[in-house]
Amino acid sequence: MEGPVDHDLRSIEKVDSKGPYVLVGLCVAATLAREIAARLVAKGRIVSLLVMIDPPGPGETRRRFAGDTLTYKIRFTFYRALFHLRRLTAAG
Repeated sequence: MEGPVDHDLRSIEKVDSKGPYVLVGLCVAATLAREIAARLVAKGRIVSLLVMIDPPGPGETRRRFAGDTLTYKIRFTFYRALFHLRRLTAAG
């Protein structure tokens, strides 16, 4: 089964197979952007900019989703999105 990094990497390469690339990830997606950048560099491609906004710390994602109920995960995702939305609107 294909993971999100594999899928996103393939999609990026369909659009632009040569680069250079600019990758941006917000929250957990920052970790995915970093992995995509690492894979592109391993293929000899140039990543000119990698922006990681509010990435989780080591082990933080596992702690965030320690609750195993769907309700917990939905609630967490909603409040995290609300947190980012408030920060973006406050920045103007």
